Amino acid sequence: MITDRSVFRDDWLPDVQHREAEMTVLTDALAPVLDGDRAEDVLLHGPQGVGKTVLTRAALDRLDRQQPTPSAHVRCLGASTAGIVRAILRELPGSDPARTTPRDELIATLQERVTEPTVVVLDEGDDLPETDILDVLRRVPDISWIAICHDEIDWLSRVDESIRHGLNDRSLQLDKFSTGELTDILDARQRVGLESGVISRGQLRTLADDAAGVARRGIFALRAAAELATERSHSTIEDIDVQDSFDRARRQLREQALESLPFHHHVLYEIIRRKGRIRTAAVNDRYDAIAAVAYDGRDQTPISKRERRTKLTKLVAYDLLGCEGEGPGREYWPCDASVSSPLDLTVPVP
Repeated sequence: MITDRSVFRDDWLPDVQHREAEMTVLTDALAPVLDGDRAEDVLLHGPQGVGKTVLTRAALDRLDRQQPTPSAHVRCLGASTAGIVRAILRELPGSDPARTTPRDELIATLQERVTEPTVVVLDEGDDLPETDILDVLRRVPDISWIAICHDEIDWLSRVDESIRHGLNDRSLQLDKFSTGELTDILDARQRVGLESGVISRGQLRTLADDAAGVARRGIFALRAAAELATERSHSTIEDIDVQDSFDRARRQLREQALESLPFHHHVLYEIIRRKGRIRTAAVNDRYDAIAAVAYDGRDQTPISKRERRTKLTKLVAYDLLGCEGEGPGREYWPCDASVSSPLDLTVPVP
């Protein structure tokens, strides 16, 4: 029933639908490259799964078809400045830097290597204000950046005023799709990825309605419905397959999200998952109790309480944790305790 599984992956590049105005803003920001000049910096923000990365990739693809342009797409979550610079260099022409290359040498190499307008995408950039990567990139005259985050106000409040000023109002928000818009998006995917005629427009609308405007959730549910229909030997996707797809899709989304997160998030998640329901103060106590053993032999080191709050917020945004309350008394719980960390976390959580 599924004829092309790549259609349901995050890296599949579709024709952009219902984002024409946003695409215009982004392509206008990139347009100076066509004249040999540096592009404008852009902050792209919005909820999880609404197509921020897809829109960025589509805009760069359109630019590259007009004029081949060096670019790098870096996932920044949990990365240091040196780690981000190293990742940029690996995507640009030239030899890859060694893992042991010092930070200052990495920055010097980047400055030497970039000799023409180059666009750097800083994906999952919520933690960027905790680094000085934007200052580093600003010292490379031909580099412009597109930072992707969830919360514009929080992000801007944590960066230097000169960075805010340099954006020149190039802060672009992506909202959730309407049910009709998401139905169109799912229809376009199924036309490429499924056998003809196996799902109705009404069923697509049901999937879109449950996804509540989040494209990734709808796409995962569409794939799950097709998988269930195949497993049940249905010749077409039946309504029961659509209804049962939601739970499977949510689990797949959570597993993918957890797998994509850095080690710190896994430690915090496992503390909460194994406890079931726990207050912030108790999370911190348990984290401190196991940190020395959990981080033994790893490149990372234990993080502060402030950093833990940021990681917990990310886990909530990824639908891995639920929460209620404020401050030390705030409670967290796993949305699905059967979803466990794929890392080898053998440290017993007290």
